[in-house]
Amino acid sequence: MRNTAVLLTTLSLGAALLGVPSTAHAETCPDPADQIIAGWYLNEEMRLRDTDPFAFSPGQANLAFSHTGYCFPLTLTVERPDGSDRHLTVIDTIADGAGIGYHQFGWDRFDYASGTGPWRVTKAARDGVTVDLTTPVDFRTTRASVVTLAATPGALPSGPRVTGAVLYWTYKGVLAPSPGRTVWIASPTPGSTRSSAEH
Repeated sequence: MRNTAVLLTTLSLGAALLGVPSTAHAETCPDPADQIIAGWYLNEEMRLRDTDPFAFSPGQANLAFSHTGYCFPLTLTVERPDGSDRHLTVIDTIADGAGIGYHQFGWDRFDYASGTGPWRVTKAARDGVTVDLTTPVDFRTTRASVVTLAATPGALPSGPRVTGAVLYWTYKGVLAPSPGRTVWIASPTPGSTRSSAEH
């Protein structure tokens, strides 16, 4: 009888413990330690074949953001380092499919004429709760350049001569010469030579 009482007490205690949800691994939403990713790409292959996400042109002044946390949707505060031009952007889209995995991301639209320069993501918010990020994310946007090259026929080993021009998009949305730029031309063939030209 004594052993039975001990067994019942033990089982009751175990059931009580199992009935209490553990908070040891509870997630914070929004999480101040969430890692925000500026200039996010769906995958590495897309990043390598696409253009610089931080370089804006008249037809492309968007920047994608993602994060490593689970909180969704998530509103981010984006501002200049001095606190000016503060605005909100939302991570509100989910990509989930074969070969791409599960990702949460969103797009921020910048003003093309005045949106270049340094920026910082400082806060995250959801359901009326806003937190300061433990590690604010700094990034810089620029105006995209356009390189036009023409190669004249030539025989090895000297090879063809390549000439061209580097232009950049001004704040007015027109292409203008970009002096002082260096263009490196490299072949994907292993062991090939590399040349540069000043513009």
